[in-house]
Amino acid sequence: MQPHAAILFYSDPASMLNNRNFEYNKKIPQGNGYINGQAKCSVSDMKYGLFRMAYNGCGVIALYNLMFCKGKKMSVADIAREIYPYSAILFGIFGNRMLRICRFFDSHRIKYKNVVKSADTISSFPKYDCCILGLWNSYRNPFKGKHFVFVRNVGGKAVVYNYSSYLTKPKTFDSLEEYLNGRRLTVAYFFE
Repeated sequence: MQPHAAILFYSDPASMLNNRNFEYNKKIPQGNGYINGQAKCSVSDMKYGLFRMAYNGCGVIALYNLMFCKGKKMSVADIAREIYPYSAILFGIFGNRMLRICRFFDSHRIKYKNVVKSADTISSFPKYDCCILGLWNSYRNPFKGKHFVFVRNVGGKAVVYNYSSYLTKPKTFDSLEEYLNGRRLTVAYFFE
C-alpha cells in the first residue's frame, strides 16, 4: 500500500450535518417577504442542526427578517449555514447562543448596539429602526427554552415578527415596554 493511499479525510460531524442541511434547505422555497409563524411558514421544514426550523429556527428567522428589512437579500439556507458553526448549541437542540450571533453582524458589516437590561432596551428602542431580542419562553423555568424575535419600530409601536410558532402575521404592540411586560430578556441588538 502506498503511504498516501492510507490518508483519511475527516470532517467533524457538525460540519457534515451543516453541509447536508444546507443542500436540503436550498431546495425548499422560502417565499418572499418577512417570515412569521416558524411552525407554519414555508421554511418550517428546513433543518437547523438535528431538527426542523419549526422547532429551533427562530434565530435564523430573526436574522433573515433583519436582512430583509435592511434590503440585503440573503436566503434562510445561507444564513443557517453561516451561523451554525459558531452559534448552534448541541447540534441545534437548544437553538443558538444568543451572544454569538453578533459575529453575523460583524461579518456583514451591520452596525449594532448590544443591550442586556430590559430598562436599557426599552429606553433604546425609540432611537433605532429595529432590533433583535432574545427572550426566555418562561420567566422562571429556563428548561422551556428561549426565542428570538425581530422587532421593527414603526412610529414608536413595536411590530414583532415571528412572535410565536403559529401566528403567521406580525403582532403589533403600542410600545416595546408593552411587549416585554412579563418576559425575561436575555439580549437585545439594535440597528439603525
